[in-house]
Amino acid sequence: MCGFAEQPLQPAIPSAFCVLPLLDLTLADVAACLDNVDFTVFDLVKACLERIDEGDGCFRSIFKTNPHAEAIACSLDGELKICRRRG
Repeated sequence: MCGFAEQPLQPAIPSAFCVLPLLDLTLADVAACLDNVDFTVFDLVKACLERIDEGDGCFRSIFKTNPHAEAIACSLDGELKICRRRG
């Protein structure tokens, strides 16, 4: 049996609101935290990739992650800096 502790998302800028366990984040939470710059898209992607690496060894449910995910996240962070939020 695999045992792994849920790791809280480590925000780029400390905030009482956004130090939440990754699995408990809702889309509304993510949107609010990105709007408040409590963490970046890169931080979120990195946390998700780390979570996959940490827990997927047992389940092998993720075949492959996008090797460009972190670069795409940086690009999206750039869009957010110039106020071009999507959706």
